[in-house]
Amino acid sequence: MILIRIEGQRIASVAKITYKIALKGEKKAIKILKESAKELVLAVVTAKKKLRLMYPVVTYSGSVIEKNEIVRAEFIKALNEEGYKVRPTQVSPVLGAIVYAYVNYYGYYPDESFIENLKKLERSEENG
Repeated sequence: MILIRIEGQRIASVAKITYKIALKGEKKAIKILKESAKELVLAVVTAKKKLRLMYPVVTYSGSVIEKNEIVRAEFIKALNEEGYKVRPTQVSPVLGAIVYAYVNYYGYYPDESFIENLKKLERSEENG
């Protein structure tokens, strides 16, 4: 599992404006957003190689990729073409590490009941 967090008010505000323009059909804005997605894909591919990850499951979070359908669709499409499984973030980074260990040990992504149990555990820990 590779976690990429896209943050920053400046990036988000520029992306929001660009997205609004792209939705009106502006080709240059669409191209900018698609290029942004390609840069994110390059970061994922590079991280996988450098970390020598075996099972490429990618999660994502952050306002740009979650709220911008053009960036998200291009990101997911490109990673799927490279053989990656892409999922929205389901758990915190700490629990994500547990899921990552699970995937590397068993060779497949855990079922939904496993994820739900992790979330319950996390909530109970937060509530003391």
